Amino acid sequence: MKLRGDHHHFDVLTSTNDTARQLAEQGARGGTLVTADSQTAGRGRHGRRWMSKPGQNLLMSMILRPRCSNEELGMVTVLSALAAAETIDDLAAVRTSIKWPNDIQIAGRKVGGILLESTRAGNASGPDFVIVGMGINVTQTEFPHDLRDKATSILLECGTQISRAELAVRIKDRLSIYLDELEGGGGEAIRRRYESRLSGLGQDVVLHAAFDDSSTVAGQLSGIDPFGAAIVKTPDGDLITCHSGEVTTSPT
Repeated sequence: MKLRGDHHHFDVLTSTNDTARQLAEQGARGGTLVTADSQTAGRGRHGRRWMSKPGQNLLMSMILRPRCSNEELGMVTVLSALAAAETIDDLAAVRTSIKWPNDIQIAGRKVGGILLESTRAGNASGPDFVIVGMGINVTQTEFPHDLRDKATSILLECGTQISRAELAVRIKDRLSIYLDELEGGGGEAIRRRYESRLSGLGQDVVLHAAFDDSSTVAGQLSGIDPFGAAIVKTPDGDLITCHSGEVTTSPT
């Protein structure tokens, strides 16, 4: 079923996630989309600030009301990243990769990121709603000095100018398809599609657990489990799973 819901666009917001959350709390239905030309307090995962040149990138948040357990929220992250990556591929004729859990890359540099925030009502086993926030660099050509070797844009990599509005709508439509698939028991097919473009798959990596800088595991990235957690095989053969953190291809 295609997600319905209004599209709210703003010139400037503090954060599209904050506005989407306010709308969700007011009863906005799943599929409601919030976009902005600029954010004054955009954020990424783990509280990091998301920097974006005004009017050059896609800044969007979408309200979801998925029929899933809290444990399955990791797969909502997976399908959101997959929907964004495949849509960029279609519009820009490029092959993106995904750095676990949800960084979209072109040629090893970050072109987009995703932040999920969920709210649970009372003692419910699943979320009341989920906010999927995305930032995708579309036409930006200049980045802060410390990001120049790490960040890129669709224009820089592909020489292609694509419509931010079209990108947002097509991501929403593809995400809708994958959400239906997940809710219908098709998580395994989504997991395989995600793994097919997972950066570092089969390579030696270091897994950094979130909120604990001292907790790292070195090994081979084996993929993700049915709940979206990264799986790393240690030199001793143990399989370590991590639901929140980052993977790097070398120690940092």
